[in-house]
Amino acid sequence: MRLSLVMATKGRDRVIGEFLRSLDTQGDHEVELIVVDQNLDDRVSRVLKDYRGRAQIVHMGSIPGLSRARNVGLRAVSGDIVAFPDDDCVYPPNLLNRVVSFFLQSAEYGGLLVRGASPAGSDMARMARDSGPVTPRNVWLRAVSYGLFFRRAVVEKVGGFDESLGVGSGTDWGAGEDLDYPLRALAVGCRLYFDPSLIVWHPDPLEQGFRPATERAFRYGAGFGRVWRKHRFPWWQVCYYLLRPIGGGLLGLTTGDVARLGYYWASFRGRLRGWLA
Repeated sequence: MRLSLVMATKGRDRVIGEFLRSLDTQGDHEVELIVVDQNLDDRVSRVLKDYRGRAQIVHMGSIPGLSRARNVGLRAVSGDIVAFPDDDCVYPPNLLNRVVSFFLQSAEYGGLLVRGASPAGSDMARMARDSGPVTPRNVWLRAVSYGLFFRRAVVEKVGGFDESLGVGSGTDWGAGEDLDYPLRALAVGCRLYFDPSLIVWHPDPLEQGFRPATERAFRYGAGFGRVWRKHRFPWWQVCYYLLRPIGGGLLGLTTGDVARLGYYWASFRGRLRGWLA
């Protein structure tokens, strides 16, 4: 099976090389990497030139916006499986081997969702550890954009990403595209499966501390809240999601950790802002 990897990038170069090196550990699969470049300089070109003989690379340009860039890349895919690696993620050895095996053995599923974790070992806080089908009720615990793998037929059925969501969208909704896309796939009748034994390595912003991640917490929270409203999540589910950061904030309050308190307060405000919008 041929794989098409759509990578949007802005402001990075060295880490793209790390991702490309990780492709050498994925077995003998036909892979095309579609790099959608939002930089105004040639930093990405300089990295890609050393790998053009080792991987099929399509280098394209796009105006800013993560979802816009991915939509540009989607127009160029030719593979049987489509994925959306971030420009700072890395595929562990044999990940694509196992992804391909899943699709070959599970014809009833149109998509596979895998877990995100940092190379240092910390997991994304909201990601589940139990495998199984993805539903609107559990997608929050099972979806992260760089861990989405879809059959191309599903992508063609669902269409592009919502360009009002995600980093660089120009709206308050700085995330949520990774929830919105599988929810739309489910809405058109596609079956999705989550396997937490499969992992994509990605930096955890909280490893740098709560304070640097506070602004991001608001923007990401607003994006999540927006998706809950867009897909009409039930009130009790929204309440649960709103209460989660309150627990983290209370821990910061009781321990005197002002940075932790600020981070979780920003997350709560963002989620509420997105849901009320």
